[in-house]
Amino acid sequence: MSMVAPPEQLPWAFRSQAEQDVYYAKAANQLKRRSCLLDAELAIHQGNYYFLAMSFEGNFGPNKPPKMEQTLIDSSDLSSEEVNSFPKKCPVVKRFEGMYPAELYAKYASRLESDTGNWLVYHNIVMNYSRAWNKVMQRACIKKPQ
Repeated sequence: MSMVAPPEQLPWAFRSQAEQDVYYAKAANQLKRRSCLLDAELAIHQGNYYFLAMSFEGNFGPNKPPKMEQTLIDSSDLSSEEVNSFPKKCPVVKRFEGMYPAELYAKYASRLESDTGNWLVYHNIVMNYSRAWNKVMQRACIKKPQ
């Protein structure tokens, strides 16, 4: 996603644990300063309806687009028709930079120190941001004409 800087680096691109920690600390700090509610409302206002990936099922990697099944939809108050309309009304799912399965991260980051510190902090911030974003987007997608 373009709203989070710096540009994505994959785990195997870091030359050291320190470089990796600085990268994710910066990304976490930048995201902490953002309002997912305002960002989602702005996206909707601009006609950009999309969900943010929350999970990493199946073949999900840095170059694989996430799928609708990887988002979190609160379906407790929704009809099955509304739930089934999301892939048609709002079919796009995006992911944040650096968000890919922990297994993939660990596979390549294992050559670095075992502590993933700032990546885990970033990951938690992204998950909270995505959860709130998806809630706003879910309401907007229900109202959106097909």
